[in-house]
Amino acid sequence: MADEKSFENDVRKLRKRRKRKRFVKNLLLILAVLVFASGVYFSKGLWLPYFEGILERGFADDGDAAAENFPIDISNRTNVRIGGMDNCWVMFSDTSLSVRDNNGRELHSVYLPYSSPVVETSSRRTLVYDMGGYNLCVVSRTGEVFSKRLENQILFAVVGEHGNIAVVTSTDKYASYLTIYDKNGTEIFHWADGNLITAIALDDSGDGCIVSSSYVLGGRFKSVVSELDFSMTEIVGKTIPVNTLCLDIEYTRDNGFWLIGDSALYRYGEDFSLSYTYEYIYDLTKYAVSGDVCGMVFNPAGTNSIYLTLFDAELEQPTEITYNEKIHSIEAYDGKIYFNTSTRLNSVDSLGMLVGTSPLDAEYESFVVNGDKAFLLGYRSINKAELTTHD
Repeated sequence: MADEKSFENDVRKLRKRRKRKRFVKNLLLILAVLVFASGVYFSKGLWLPYFEGILERGFADDGDAAAENFPIDISNRTNVRIGGMDNCWVMFSDTSLSVRDNNGRELHSVYLPYSSPVVETSSRRTLVYDMGGYNLCVVSRTGEVFSKRLENQILFAVVGEHGNIAVVTSTDKYASYLTIYDKNGTEIFHWADGNLITAIALDDSGDGCIVSSSYVLGGRFKSVVSELDFSMTEIVGKTIPVNTLCLDIEYTRDNGFWLIGDSALYRYGEDFSLSYTYEYIYDLTKYAVSGDVCGMVFNPAGTNSIYLTLFDAELEQPTEITYNEKIHSIEAYDGKIYFNTSTRLNSVDSLGMLVGTSPLDAEYESFVVNGDKAFLLGYRSINKAELTTHD
């Protein structure tokens, strides 16, 4: 009898030992999975942009593989905005942002119930924010990257080529307050100087920016541009005040920058020295700037003439072209200036030479360019045009 009980005890011990081994083995497996998942999550900033680029390249435009969906009817839509990224374009309408390929087919959409939507784009990302509201969202060609609801009202925001964004808000302490978010949506930098921030340009590396702030002195607007490094607390560089309200700033290829004011255009070098100034004779109605090229539209009062003035960062003398048709919109891409009248979409170089054109059969209030294609926003539809290149 004793031998039988001893045998049963041995069996029970063996079963317990096996259960413990299975428990320890399963626990170690779970811990290994958790460690791996944690490593993947906390290192996503290193590998996610790489795969994002692969996915975006994988979605390259397939040309004429499918029937085009143009024109796109927008007669029953509200809050329509368009923007361009590489090999695709975006349309905000009603309460959603739609990412579309060059044939007009929707790749994906994001629900964004914003009352005052503003669309800003870079080559690989689109930023949509609710001006005067608290929400923003960043999307790529493949889907939503991140979204945020802020505590303070958004005045304006921009997206950089590196994927980071700069957001200017109004706070209880400051009239305007700058916050920088990296490409994953993490806060990395804050800045304010007590004046009104009016323009920001993020550098391509994602490590810094230039920011313009304006104030009133003696009944006149004055503007100052400061250079910020996100790894430092002190200002890197600063211009002397100029007598204008800054509307925009943009880097040039030599790391200098343009300052577009309401009364004059300024060109600065990398060391923040002023290269030249162009004071406006007539009221500025439209402008576009990108890299080393800038285009401005002036409409002299009491005349039917439209002046398109072109600037090259390497030249001191601008080029002026006179038109008898209204210029509805102007954009700058890849060293060229694009503009549309009621009858044509044209592209010119910085010296005013025609390099591309396309006839138009309707008036369009804005457009975006993607290579030799243009997507035009009209009052009732969005259409596509092919630009004929001129050598």
